[in-house]
Amino acid sequence: MAVGVAKYLFEINRRSDNQIGLVAPRYVDRNGDRNINHDDSVFEVEFPIASGTMINVLAWHEVGCMDEKLFIDRVDDDFDLRLRNSGYKLLQISSVYLLHNIGDISTIRLGPWKVNIFNHNAIRKYYIARNAVLFSKKHGDFRDAAQRIVVLIAKVILFEKNKHQKLRSICVGVGDGLTNKGGRY
Repeated sequence: MAVGVAKYLFEINRRSDNQIGLVAPRYVDRNGDRNINHDDSVFEVEFPIASGTMINVLAWHEVGCMDEKLFIDRVDDDFDLRLRNSGYKLLQISSVYLLHNIGDISTIRLGPWKVNIFNHNAIRKYYIARNAVLFSKKHGDFRDAAQRIVVLIAKVILFEKNKHQKLRSICVGVGDGLTNKGGRY
């Protein structure tokens, strides 16, 4: 990890425009391809996950804390969007990576398409649905929330176990999002 921190700090110090909001590692899924790329490329990204990032403290003070209403899902997307809307760059360093897993991923082939099924438990489905609604209300992208929820429901119905429990959690999550209930369930 010390090498990763050194690369983060080098990249931050190398740029003099002081418009770096955060520097993130490359996310490598523990359940998927573990082909680790060792090049040193640095590039801007739109929505890096918050895990393993180094955040510019001045930028953090400017845009505010992570929104605790968005517990677990979309909290990093909200923060990333606020940084970008304030003119900050979000950088990713390819050679610094974080092994991470989101759910118990299985991949289903439907003709030429691959569909990732995350197999989250019911409480995680609640947060995904609720925070899709809260995020869309905060940032005005209702089409994105509707699409996320429809895909979430379709995947549960078609591919996952514990359908009733998960679908109920999704419905409760949507309702809580519509009534602005945030934080932990």
